[in-house]
Amino acid sequence: MKKIIWPFSIFILILCSSCNLFSLVWTSPASSKPGTVLYKDDFSKPSSGWETFSDENSSLIAYQSNGLRIVVNQSQTDLWTRPGKKFADSWQEVDAIKLGGPDNNHFGLICRYQDQNNFYAFLVSSDGYSGLVKMKGGKMTILGSGSLEYNQSIHQGQALNRLRAGCIGPILILLVNGEKILARQDSDFGAGEIGLIAGSYEKPGVDIYFDNFVVYKP
Repeated sequence: MKKIIWPFSIFILILCSSCNLFSLVWTSPASSKPGTVLYKDDFSKPSSGWETFSDENSSLIAYQSNGLRIVVNQSQTDLWTRPGKKFADSWQEVDAIKLGGPDNNHFGLICRYQDQNNFYAFLVSSDGYSGLVKMKGGKMTILGSGSLEYNQSIHQGQALNRLRAGCIGPILILLVNGEKILARQDSDFGAGEIGLIAGSYEKPGVDIYFDNFVVYKP
């Protein structure tokens, strides 16, 4: 098991009534046809609205090479960005590739973002771990086991991973490369903004490239 430590973050600016829903979401085919597209971006136009950022440490969030790149050049730091789109129930998908830096990293999708202290984040790492993080009142918890867990469906190193996250009622579910790898229940946030996130641990230099982002109805 792998723990995640967030001493600080940088902001770029069960009930059984849900059991049937949980079962339905979890047992539905991973390759099932998505619903109506609510929003999509291939990051080919820098005017599409995602927040960008750079600092003296060469950390950045930028449109580059028809994608969106996040570089984290400080240890124990997270950078995230949002396009200003808010949804309740939705699926999100994105391609994510590690361009450089340590495999001991984390990156993924944000849903139901309220502010920098309140949101969900679906995370994977380049050494094969995943977890679902809840930030509430500025306090971070990993839902379920309390630590990131290894899953062989995650492509390691400098490889492409297709991430798919569902926020459907109280059900939060993550698929990687078409495989369902975790599901949790939490009802603290019913709607909010979407986003992308990448972060470092002890070693900085995390460099993640995102492309082909889409949001659609469950």
